[in-house]
Amino acid sequence: MSESTLKQCFRVLIVSLFMVIFSTSVFADLGDTLLKKDMDHSDVKVLKEKLAKLGYLEGSDFDSVFDEATDKALKNFQKEYNLKQDGIVGKDTADYIEKLEIQYENILKNHVELKRDDTGETVIEIQNMLKATGLLDATATGLYGEKTEQAVIDFQEKFGIAKTGIVDSMTYMKLKSVSDTGLSDRASQSRARTNSKLVDYAKKFQGVRYSWGSSSPKGFDCSGFTSYVLKNFGVNLEHQASRQFNKGTKVERNKLWPGDLVFFKTGRAAVGHVGIYIGNDNFIHASTSKKKVVIDSLSQYSKYSTYIGARRYDLD
Repeated sequence: MSESTLKQCFRVLIVSLFMVIFSTSVFADLGDTLLKKDMDHSDVKVLKEKLAKLGYLEGSDFDSVFDEATDKALKNFQKEYNLKQDGIVGKDTADYIEKLEIQYENILKNHVELKRDDTGETVIEIQNMLKATGLLDATATGLYGEKTEQAVIDFQEKFGIAKTGIVDSMTYMKLKSVSDTGLSDRASQSRARTNSKLVDYAKKFQGVRYSWGSSSPKGFDCSGFTSYVLKNFGVNLEHQASRQFNKGTKVERNKLWPGDLVFFKTGRAAVGHVGIYIGNDNFIHASTSKKKVVIDSLSQYSKYSTYIGARRYDLD
């Protein structure tokens, strides 16, 4: 074999190795490539297999086309986990799928099927999850009786799982995810009720005069007002806007809840003013310019004072 032929073979070998390495690294993890409807991509096949394993897509022999069924299954998955329902597999959705798949694999290894007349702590767990979904209205006794079996059948029917009345790994996986979401929703509803009470309480002080350094119904300054209101809901804040800004959890403006505190830069002060968001782009605050507690539009106010962020606190 001539030297030129050897060089040519070597080049072909290098190119081939490069293509193998490139293909395995680029498509190694779901989420490396943005996937959406009508795409034809090798990662779509991986996506379909994962959605099928998690119970969102029927079938087993999948191609690489992102079709209508895949789009629907993906959006159902995104809805269930409070992700943006855009039918696109980006990093957030891919991370959730990967996390759930790991959980599923662990369940497959450790889960023991539960059926009628079984007893024990695991049955209590199942009953509590069924209660969280609203399908079981009974005390968690630890006995897998008729009511529990019927609740499992109702759950399986609702989510397109074979109606056996037996908690297999697929039923358990889906039940766990749905019940977790249900508990989260209940917590959100409870928080919403508390926030509504806080807003109603804050509104009682509309018209109270502005008084620098004061924190009582006879007079408030901005941070005195917020600290007074939140103290009535179990949150102790210092009487200073900048220190209130350094507490709590940061909240993006497009995710504000009523009851969150909103902060502004004023003059030379990096954090010079604070108020309470009450919903519908409005906030209530002790206004220095209007000399009393008033409700203003957050958007309008931001034209004159620089909005710098919001904070959320754990309310009682």
